[in-house]
Amino acid sequence: MNAYGEYYVGPCKEIRVKPKGNGNQNGLMIDGQAYPLQNSNTYVFTGDMTARIHNDHINGNGMAMGLWWVDITGTIVQNDVVTLPDRLVRVHHKTGLVTELFALQRGYDSLASADGQTFFATSGDTLYRIDATSETETAVGSLSGTDGLGLEFGGATLACFEIVNDRLLPLSTTNGGTLGSAIDLGATDLGTIIFVPAVQDPAVTPNIYE
Repeated sequence: MNAYGEYYVGPCKEIRVKPKGNGNQNGLMIDGQAYPLQNSNTYVFTGDMTARIHNDHINGNGMAMGLWWVDITGTIVQNDVVTLPDRLVRVHHKTGLVTELFALQRGYDSLASADGQTFFATSGDTLYRIDATSETETAVGSLSGTDGLGLEFGGATLACFEIVNDRLLPLSTTNGGTLGSAIDLGATDLGTIIFVPAVQDPAVTPNIYE
C-alpha cells in the first residue's frame, strides 16, 4: 500500500464484492447512478476493467484506518447476483460465490445443521426445521427462553444462544424445549457459535516465536 492508501491499481477481469455490516452501509455508483446493494449478496462483475482499491484514511505509520473503496473503469460485460431477500444458499468458502438453493418464507436469526441437509433455524422465539431436499420449512416449537440469536450443533446436541439473559441453551430438535441446564456465558449477543475440540482451540494455543 502506497502513501495514497492504494492497495492495488491495475487491470482486472473479475471483481467479487460481498457487502456486510450493520444495516445497508454500502453503495455502488455506475456512471453516476446509484445501484442498490443488499447485504449478504455476492456481486460478481466481469469485463475489461481497471480497478483501484484504496483506503480513505492512512495514519502516520502508514496503516489503513479508514474505509476501503473500489474504483472501476472500463466495460462491465456481466453482473451476476442473487437478489431474493430470504433464501437458503451455499457459499463457497474460498471464493465467496453464492449458490441459491431455494427461497424461504421468512428471514431467520440463526441457522445450524449437522448434515447439510436438515437445518434448524430461529425466528424470534420459534424454532424451525428446514429440509433442503423437500424445500420445506416447519415450525418445531417455541423456545423456552426468549429470542435465540446463534445456533450450532455440538455433536448431536443443538445449542442456542439466548440473547436476553446471555445463556447457552441445549435444545430439543423435536419441540424446541430446553434439555438440561442453561450455561451462563457472560457474553453479549453472540451471532455465531462454533464448537471445536479443546486441543484445536486457537485461543488456548501458545504463541510461538523465533
